[in-house]
Amino acid sequence: MAKALLLKRSVHGLMTKLQKHVTQFPSIYPSKASVFFSTAPSEDELKAMYEEFLVEHEKFYRNPKEKERRFEIFKETLRFIDNHNSTCRPFE
Repeated sequence: MAKALLLKRSVHGLMTKLQKHVTQFPSIYPSKASVFFSTAPSEDELKAMYEEFLVEHEKFYRNPKEKERRFEIFKETLRFIDNHNSTCRPFE
C-alpha cells in the first residue's frame, strides 16, 4: 500500500513538473501533434529536467551508471506520456 502511494505521488510530481514545462519544451515525437511539446527538447534540456526531478524528489545515486540508467528511464517515460497525450482520446 505504501509503495502504491509513493508511486502515485511520484507520478503526480512528474506530471506537475511536465505541466510547468508545457510551453518551454517541444515534442519528442515531432511527427505527431503533441499536447506538451511543440519541438523536441535537447539532451541538455532533458538533463536539466531530470536534475530538477532528482532534487525535487530527493533522489541520489552513488553509482554514475545507475544515475544514467535512471535518466534513460526518465526519457522513455516522457516519450510515453507525450505519445499517450498526443492521441486525442476522449476523457472516460
